[in-house]
This record gives sequence, structure tokens and C-alpha cells, in this order.
Amino acid sequence: MTKMYTERHNRAGRIFLRAISRKGSLGNNLVMADVGRAAKCLADGAPSFNFNHIPASLIPCKRGATREERLQHAALLRKLKPDALLVSRGRGKNDTSVKIIEIKYCIDTKPDDQLQRAKEQHLDLVQQLIAHGYLADKITIIPLLIGVSGTIYKKYTQEALKILGVAHTQVKTCVSKAHKEAIKSLHDIVQTRRHIEHTSNSKGNPLRPP
Repeated sequence: MTKMYTERHNRAGRIFLRAISRKGSLGNNLVMADVGRAAKCLADGAPSFNFNHIPASLIPCKRGATREERLQHAALLRKLKPDALLVSRGRGKNDTSVKIIEIKYCIDTKPDDQLQRAKEQHLDLVQQLIAHGYLADKITIIPLLIGVSGTIYKKYTQEALKILGVAHTQVKTCVSKAHKEAIKSLHDIVQTRRHIEHTSNSKGNPLRPP
């Protein structure tokens, strides 16, 4: 079940990132994504990267670092994994804006819990960026929410996509695809869940909650 939940998230992410990269004004500013393997990204028309964490060019290791310090820095970067990152570079760090994208499925009628998680999940990344000279007021965490039954939210789906550069005329197409994908994923998850419950009950072993 965990793999199904992860893939549901990644499929939605690939739909959103395809719209951002192909139909948006900020598509060229994408520098990383963590929405599944490169082959799946390419198959779904989403941008593909050789890594799924913050690139070293954004948070470089200090000059003259020892081998141990370089290894520690590389390990830190691997832990900083938003779903995607948009970097609009200016003349320097003071003129560079960073948009941190976090995609969450949530209970359709209660999105606030996941919204709060999305806002808090990457505070460590924000602090690292600030420590490396980026301005706090130019760093933005942008949650992209979708309900498990396919609910599309005006502020945290449609408006968020516009902030991420997706043209108004393309937002409707994007959220329609995300809505249909959510419904399909929910059906597949429910069917699988029932199959597991049936199999578990027939063996006399109650299914533990995921």
C-alpha cells in the first residue's frame, strides 16, 4: 500500500510539473524534482533530472573543505528533497528567488492538516538557503494540494499553479488531469485494500492499518 500511495503522489506531481515546464513561464527555472524515476517522468512528459535533491550549485560546499566536510555536505543535500524547486536567478543571491514546491494529497473536506505539513516540511531547507546568502523574503514554500477523491482547491491548486507560472488557459487542463488521476488512484487503492483485507481475513489475520 505504501508504494501505491507514493506512486499516486508522484503521478500527480508529474502532471503538475509537466504543466509548469511545458505550459508555464517559469518552466526553465526548474532545477530539480522528486516525483519518481527518470523513465516515468519522461513517459509522462515531465522534466527529468539526474538527481532528486537540492543541487550543489544552489548550496555549495565551503571552499577548502576537507574530504569529511564534503561528504557531510553531500549527505545534507541528499536530505533536502522538496517535490520540486524553481530558481529564478538574478545578478546575485540577493536578486534570486526560490520557490519550493510541496505536493500533498489530503482529506477532501479537511486540507488544513496537510497544508500545514507542506509549509513546515522544508523549513530546514529555508534555513540552509538563508545561511548561504539567499534573502528570506525571496524564498517561498508553495503547497500544491489535491483531495484524495479528486477535489481541486482554488487557492492551493489553481492559484498555486498560476504562481508557478502556468498560464491561466492551461490551469484548467492541468487540474482536470489531476482530478481524473486522483479518482483512478483512489479506485485502485480501494480495490487493492479490499483484496488485502479479504486475503488477510481468510487466513485469520486482521489487517493492520498502514
